[in-house]
Amino acid sequence: MTAMKTLMTVLLALSVCVNAAVAAGVYKWTDEKGVVHFTDRPPNRDDAVKVPDVRARGNETDRLKSVPATAGEQVTAQMLQGLWCEYELTTTLPDAEAIPKRVEWDFYEGDEVQYRDLGTGRRVETTFRIEGGEIVTDDAEMGSHKIRSYRPELLELGSKDTVYRLRTGGC
Repeated sequence: MTAMKTLMTVLLALSVCVNAAVAAGVYKWTDEKGVVHFTDRPPNRDDAVKVPDVRARGNETDRLKSVPATAGEQVTAQMLQGLWCEYELTTTLPDAEAIPKRVEWDFYEGDEVQYRDLGTGRRVETTFRIEGGEIVTDDAEMGSHKIRSYRPELLELGSKDTVYRLRTGGC
């Protein structure tokens, strides 16, 4: 009887862990001023939606799966159009800490982009094009950025080891 009781306790504990892991996610909602918010706790709002393929991990978000720009359809300037918030810089190295960022990328209709670092006040306005899976800018200081993955609400830029994560909306 003790073995059966122990087995039931283990199964109950596993069930709780699985349910908690499934529930952990990132939720998106827009407030009355039009500001887009992301949170790892389900807000008490009717307009909050769970962002697919993203899970919360501490104060960071982590991609569950990554879709390379070269898989399926190519990323176009029109797909990037609008305001994006670069919210973190991280690496693919194990145990690397993510660095919070507050940089807005505003892709205008056509080929113009404005880059605003809200922390330093740095601002760059330039033109861009999508070329070979990269965002190529005409400003040497801003440079070019390889598109690692794209979803309508999440964009990852960077090299093999460096990842800049952006989400739709302002910072």
